[in-house]
Amino acid sequence: MSGAPRFFLRNRFGCVGVIVDAKVAALPLYGELVYRELGFRPLDAIQGTLGDRPERLPMFLAIRPISAALD
Repeated sequence: MSGAPRFFLRNRFGCVGVIVDAKVAALPLYGELVYRELGFRPLDAIQGTLGDRPERLPMFLAIRPISAALD
């Protein structure tokens, strides 16, 4: 198995990427730009927004750039 064990889920089950709840308020000067520089793209939250807590931004990073960076 290539990249074992770090890409086990991708190879076995078809993992396509990583989703994070970016805490953009934690980076007041750069916010979303830090995540974008790393290759993350914003997602629209359909459900599950917190409302009473600092707003988070769901973001997605495809597995391909992660795999390329680690190989």
